[in-house]
Amino acid sequence: MKNIRVKYIKEGKAKYISHLDMNRCMTRCLVGSRIPLWHTEGFNPHVFITFALPLSLGYTGLAEYMDMRLLDEDMPYDEIKTRMNKHLPQGIRVTDVYDLEMDPKQIDSALFELDFPAAENDIGKLETDIKKLLSQDKIIVQKKSKSGMKDIDLKQYILSCEWECDKSGLKMTLVLPAGNTTNINPSLLLSAIENEHANEIFCLVTRKELYCKDGSIFR
Repeated sequence: MKNIRVKYIKEGKAKYISHLDMNRCMTRCLVGSRIPLWHTEGFNPHVFITFALPLSLGYTGLAEYMDMRLLDEDMPYDEIKTRMNKHLPQGIRVTDVYDLEMDPKQIDSALFELDFPAAENDIGKLETDIKKLLSQDKIIVQKKSKSGMKDIDLKQYILSCEWECDKSGLKMTLVLPAGNTTNINPSLLLSAIENEHANEIFCLVTRKELYCKDGSIFR
């Protein structure tokens, strides 16, 4: 028996599948795929799977990770990938299967792309308001915690932020803390931008990569 990691994409309509339903979806896929996996013991045994860092509802994920325990150590990983993709719904696709290399506890940050389409937003004013917001010494927002809502200075958590504009709209690349210790959702920045913009904004969010503390890509 050995631990393996599955890397997959979650996009399209599948991005509206909650984490709980995602767990059920993957379980059904693995059962249907007849992949020899370790099951939990007890009254109600089930396939043992864990997810590295659950994706927020409504976000596209290009680098999502799920771990499981393979009983047949000789089973080719390409076969696992093929079998799973035959049983997964549209919008979810396995891109890689490999030996477990890193502990999810090593995840330290995440790379996001925020896409503001020109068809849905006033891009000229939006860029001006974003520049104004990010030039402030502090960006105070409310973040939910175990003890309730609390004010935080979001600016100190923005590890990197760049954007470019063209006829199609404004695209922002954003690196934020992620993991068990500190996890900052880009929705906090979107709320701050919307307040500065004094109007509703439409944005598509994609999580493109996860990073470890040393800057290496999580695998």
